[in-house]
Amino acid sequence: MLAHHRKFVCLSLSRVDLPLQSTIETAATLYRKDAERFHVLLKKPTFPDRISGNAILTPKNSDGLLWLELSAHRVIMTMQGQGKLGYRHFWEKDRYGTSRYWLHGDTVDRNGSLQLKNFTHRLHLSSRGLPHRLHLEYQLYSGDLQLGEYILDLEIQL
Repeated sequence: MLAHHRKFVCLSLSRVDLPLQSTIETAATLYRKDAERFHVLLKKPTFPDRISGNAILTPKNSDGLLWLELSAHRVIMTMQGQGKLGYRHFWEKDRYGTSRYWLHGDTVDRNGSLQLKNFTHRLHLSSRGLPHRLHLEYQLYSGDLQLGEYILDLEIQL
């Protein structure tokens, strides 16, 4: 049986080469998969219908989960649920990984998905028995075209 803990988390994604940042602060469930692997499960964030300046006009409902699989060597992040958008990122230090996005519809269709590649420059997981900080730096590509440099930070309050 998996040991689990309810923790407060802050998940932040920022783009290095443009002034874009998104932060989620919420409660999450932390599962110990084994001595070196953990799962962090939180409710899928709410996305706005439209943004006017800094004001969110109409938030959409959020059904689903954001699931992170953490280890010192690799991170997998999956958004799944009832919404229209889903994604899965696979990052591994000093390697190319995949970032796949898909739209949910009435039928499962490969035409509704987009697959990009990423290259992870830095992946650092700090832990004291349980993980408390993840820092991930990567570049996103479509073919040979670089789509930006990103930093993903996860802080888990112990």
